[in-house]
Amino acid sequence: MRVGIDARFYGPGGRGLGRYTAELVRHLEAESTPADEFLVFLRRDNYDAYRPECANFRKVLADFPWYSIAEQARFPALIRTAGVDLVHFLHFNVPMFSRTPYVVTIHDLILKRYPTIAASTRAWPTYLFKRLGYHAVISAAVRRARAVIAVSRFTKSQIVSAWPRVAERTVVIPEGVSVLARAPEPHSAVLQRYSIARPYFLYVGSCYPHKNVSGLVAAYRVLQSWEPAAPDLVLVGSRDRFSERLAEAVRTAGIRGVHFIGFVPDSDLRTLYEAAVAYVCPSLYEGFGLPPLEALAAGTKVLAHRGTALPEVLGEAAFFTDARDPVGFARDLRALATGEERSAYFPLEKFSWAQTARQTYAVYRQALGPGSAPDVL
Repeated sequence: MRVGIDARFYGPGGRGLGRYTAELVRHLEAESTPADEFLVFLRRDNYDAYRPECANFRKVLADFPWYSIAEQARFPALIRTAGVDLVHFLHFNVPMFSRTPYVVTIHDLILKRYPTIAASTRAWPTYLFKRLGYHAVISAAVRRARAVIAVSRFTKSQIVSAWPRVAERTVVIPEGVSVLARAPEPHSAVLQRYSIARPYFLYVGSCYPHKNVSGLVAAYRVLQSWEPAAPDLVLVGSRDRFSERLAEAVRTAGIRGVHFIGFVPDSDLRTLYEAAVAYVCPSLYEGFGLPPLEALAAGTKVLAHRGTALPEVLGEAAFFTDARDPVGFARDLRALATGEERSAYFPLEKFSWAQTARQTYAVYRQALGPGSAPDVL
């Protein structure tokens, strides 16, 4: 079996997709047999980040930007030249003109559920063109796939609702949880590096509109009106137009205690999880939810919005709130800050990257088996 893996999201630059890509590739190395050959397609900026540990894994430069014309026009030729039997695309952006059999992972259908210009940095004509392109690409990707991997039952339900005929070819394979290495320094040294001097609530991720970080800030402002000495709020994530816009709104409103600390390496992230009063996930749409899962794995209390995939993934180990209601949300933040314990034991073994890789490898085998070609839809 000769498999190509589209790993162009590999590493921290790809955010949650980068984590999924890196962990899946690393654990596939342990699951594969010497008779298998894997070609790992990488961009120039993450080519050196991946170092194969198995002789049957080989890197191939595929320096095509995500969601680009080059990705659609030139990537198929590279895939064809590589001579793979199957490609695993780890996101929906499958080249529409590639004729090599493939498996695709769908993490969510956010652009179908939140189709708004507010979630784009583009001018509206460009946004409209890209939105039409998105629908064409993801529809073709799902309909033509030998198999569709959904990362949660919620995501599968969304896929099957949009494309009923792919139900039998859609399999749920949850993501794993990464147990992050501890920084060699004491907690106090790491916190000092980010100018964190008080107890704090933590959020890790982007500030896209559906992430509802503005809703978290609104609830935090209510909490401060009740409790002037409430814990600070630390927001971790790469700086972009959305985070800058929110930071400006916080400054304009005069909300104190909110820290935008930007990107944090994994070596420091575990410390930030462990030292937090609680991790807060206000997102209104999640196909899975890696950061709150990582927070639970670090032994941190988690408060999450009660919706989409979050209750399925976090289960009884987390507390839940309605993140659309600032007053109720603030009330739940206060409850966590005053010492409420975790609601249940977190079953770490339920989310294993080794299991994710093992089940994904089985999908490859099945996708190349007899009668595996998709129907003409």
